[in-house]
Amino acid sequence: MIIPVKKITVVTLIDSERFILEEMGKLGVVQLRELRGDEFKGFRAESGEEEKTYDQLYERLKALHGKLSNGFYSTAVAAGTDIEPEKIEEIIRGYEERATELEVKLKDIDGRLDELKKAKPILDLMGEEEISPRSIGEFKHIFGKAGTIGPEDLHNLEIKLKPVKGLVYKIIPISGGEDFFFVSGLIELKPQVESILSTINHKEFKPPDGLVNASPDKVDDLVRSLENERDSLNKQMQELKQEFHTKYKAIESRIIELKNLSRARAKMLHSDTMAVLQGWTPEDRIPFLNSFFGEGQRPSQR
Repeated sequence: MIIPVKKITVVTLIDSERFILEEMGKLGVVQLRELRGDEFKGFRAESGEEEKTYDQLYERLKALHGKLSNGFYSTAVAAGTDIEPEKIEEIIRGYEERATELEVKLKDIDGRLDELKKAKPILDLMGEEEISPRSIGEFKHIFGKAGTIGPEDLHNLEIKLKPVKGLVYKIIPISGGEDFFFVSGLIELKPQVESILSTINHKEFKPPDGLVNASPDKVDDLVRSLENERDSLNKQMQELKQEFHTKYKAIESRIIELKNLSRARAKMLHSDTMAVLQGWTPEDRIPFLNSFFGEGQRPSQR
């Protein structure tokens, strides 16, 4: 079936260009052709960079959707024509920054809790054995080192430490088949002890920051405080996800609209104040165009 079409040319002010493209897109009456820069004197072709910008924004939005989507399904209306084009990047950047800030804080707290929960049994053991966490480290005249070691390496450690005069060390069994060791002595012996430890498989223990003088109760209080903070941050993350998904469809719809408009603009020519488009429309759609542009403002037909 052959459908008669007519070629149309529209010349408009730059200020009206976006409105005309949007309305003509809704009418579905024009198939644009790509114009060359030399077809209309005083007009220039577009670079296509605007469409790339919206492609990048769309990818960023999709990445956010992947990050903030679990457990949420948007029921929001897709229309987003009320979102100003210049605001879209700002909106997306705002969600990116808020999500990243919460993720960083949650990761930091999880790491801190993991460190505390691993250190707690050893700190409790040191308290029972009257070994102060403050004795671990390097000081003016003495040093102290501590850690855990497996049974297969324990005998080797004791054989190498016993001949070293001036050392004080303790070996204490702990759960999980490992042993806790504490070694202390004059500062001159530190390199020798470090050399011995470098040949033996072990895990060095250092009290977590801020807990050198901590009692077991203080550790428990800190763990509870961090868990409460984590709960608060998780709540904020859930609220952010919910907020994002009430707006996601509208933002996505608007980006797609603007990307399509940019693709259309790339086929047009522009001067500093005017824009020109050219294309074809089915003959039976001409009345719709006439109605849209109004009497005396119709596009030229040739």
